[in-house]
Amino acid sequence: MTDVYRNLTRGCWSVRERGRVVAHAQTVTLADAVMVVRPGSRARVIPTGNREVHAWIKGTLVPHAGVPARAVRFYYRPFLAGHFTDECGRPVVAAASIFFDEDGRAWHSETGTQAAAST
Repeated sequence: MTDVYRNLTRGCWSVRERGRVVAHAQTVTLADAVMVVRPGSRARVIPTGNREVHAWIKGTLVPHAGVPARAVRFYYRPFLAGHFTDECGRPVVAAASIFFDEDGRAWHSETGTQAAAST
């Protein structure tokens, strides 16, 4: 499995395998993706504002062929929520495909996306 997260210092996506960064890329696509947020690390980030990699997306690396027209944009903002959220405000926990753009935006395929259950 491959992990992908936004590298704010380099302005690109970091690609990590087995805990080691193996590449920096402008565009990336993952299949069978699951969102990961480490709550303990997020709890350290909130009061200090210090950046720390504590959220990423894990999946299978596939060739990037652009963002499909029906893809839905999503984001992670640690100060607003402890999970990834789509542009409609729904939590996103997994997706069939994730598309990472060169401008720092991420998109998921609507088909196969699992939203967290409402509580």
